Amino acid sequence: MVSMSRHRWTALALVAILTVGFASPALAQEETNKAGGGEQAEPAEIVPGVVVEESAPAETVADWTYRYLVPTCLALALIICVLTVVLYFTRVVRSRYKSVS
Repeated sequence: MVSMSRHRWTALALVAILTVGFASPALAQEETNKAGGGEQAEPAEIVPGVVVEESAPAETVADWTYRYLVPTCLALALIICVLTVVLYFTRVVRSRYKSVS
């Protein structure tokens, strides 16, 4: 009886610690937003240090591993799954039931 109660208290303490651990970042975020006062100060116009011009991304050619190894591995996995099902059926299921003449 005592050990069951001890396990329950341990589980309750663990749940409480995990709840506080996961909730504390969210609570801290709310406090920092409230601590700044009711008004948010608008920053002055932000000027970037380095101006980067956007350009169209260049087309990338798929690597040979992506073009050949991935489809090969998927095909081999499919073949292995099918063979496993067939061999299981032939070895286990067929020998399980025998007709009586």
